[in-house]
Amino acid sequence: RELGLTATILRPSFFMENFFMPDTRTGIEAGTVSLGMAPEKPRQMIAVDDIGAFAALAFQRTEVYAGRAIDISGDELTGRKMADVLTKVTGRPVTYAQTPIEQLRAFSEDIALMFEWLNARGYEADIGALQKAHPVLKRFETWLGETAWPKIYCHGRCGRGRTPPYAGLRAPAARRPPCAARPERPRRPPRPSGS
Repeated sequence: RELGLTATILRPSFFMENFFMPDTRTGIEAGTVSLGMAPEKPRQMIAVDDIGAFAALAFQRTEVYAGRAIDISGDELTGRKMADVLTKVTGRPVTYAQTPIEQLRAFSEDIALMFEWLNARGYEADIGALQKAHPVLKRFETWLGETAWPKIYCHGRCGRGRTPPYAGLRAPAARRPPCAARPERPRRPPRPSGS
């Protein structure tokens, strides 16, 4: 502003991709999603693909976005509703548990302050208006379905759960639940040795 440059400030809410963080994901696989949010406090979230889409819109439609600061989000859910959506998509029961703020503070003062702010106020994106500008804005359930979460869990039809297609986030094989319904693949017979 002091330089007089035209700019657009995008303020994304909680990334949906944070559910791939090792501790969070391990908890979900065990049946519990744990965050610092109060269970009935709505939390806004957005997929990183949609952040990129709004950045592109800011360049394409400068007459609309230049000089503005905008909160952007694709969905708004309470902790319990997040757990319900995870249960629906994965086919396994998931419950919500609030992580105590003091436990978070022992790990990081910044994270504790962030959740205190989220519980007291939080993001205030106008999701309806954002959907009009970007009609394919992802809801949490849509994002889960598009990022292989249903395949993480075995439903008696698969071999081992597949991990989301993100480099560096593949879980160790020991954490992927085996499927007892799938028979062992027969081994190939050894080739006959040459005479």
